[in-house]
Amino acid sequence: MKAYPLYVPRSSYRGSDPAKRRRAAEYSADAARLEEYLNARIKSNPNEVQQYFYGVIAPDVGMSEDRVREVLYRVDCGHNGLTVSKDPAGLS
Repeated sequence: MKAYPLYVPRSSYRGSDPAKRRRAAEYSADAARLEEYLNARIKSNPNEVQQYFYGVIAPDVGMSEDRVREVLYRVDCGHNGLTVSKDPAGLS
């Protein structure tokens, strides 16, 4: 379980290969978009513990479910989604 606010890791590629730089930039843009979307949803939801599923997130942000899974897997390592707590003291 992750604590709110979520941070979605960006790509750290800084090499000279233009194709890899483009893919890294696209990945980082998707990560930022997902982070913004999830933090807004979490903030507006009054529940302390919340679950978000990749299949539900994907159409809301205009990405494929596989892309959402690829990017968010690094946040919580779940195959179907992630669980978030608004109260960091409640994390164990």
